[in-house]
Amino acid sequence: MVRWCRLVLVYASAFFRKKIQLTDTSHLSFRVWPQEADKRYMNNASFWTITEMGQMDLLFRSGLFKLCRRYHWSPLVGSQKMAYKKPLKRFEQFQLRSKLICWDDQWLYLKQTFLKNDQLIANSSIKIIFRSKDGHVPVPRILTSLGIEAILTHETIIDYSEEIDKILLESEEI
Repeated sequence: MVRWCRLVLVYASAFFRKKIQLTDTSHLSFRVWPQEADKRYMNNASFWTITEMGQMDLLFRSGLFKLCRRYHWSPLVGSQKMAYKKPLKRFEQFQLRSKLICWDDQWLYLKQTFLKNDQLIANSSIKIIFRSKDGHVPVPRILTSLGIEAILTHETIIDYSEEIDKILLESEEI
């Protein structure tokens, strides 16, 4: 139930918050509720649920959600990893920062960082593809539809399988 309430709040707040580019960083604040904790600490499933809220905030505020509805695109997670640094206790407040870090022809790569009082709690990396009835949607089409220059340069492409662990283990937040 908490998940759906948070999703509705993220969606509703998107109308009142500043619009962002897909390449900007999304900032959300949350609190650990008792049903999200096993004994004293926030459980793994709750961390993943919160990452979904960050992804949805990026979709809503960047205008990508409207494009998905218009063209019947569906975002699908191809892979995700998380590295935990510190636990979150019940009722603690924390922030989630979500950022598109790079892309290739098919995939968007997001990094999401959990912070409490500017201390790193966890890093998450997520690989997302958009599908339509005709197959996958090329990332350059998505980006140009949003008014973002979709030039693939060396800086925007990473080898996901080799670099993702390094990104997760970085102690700096986004």
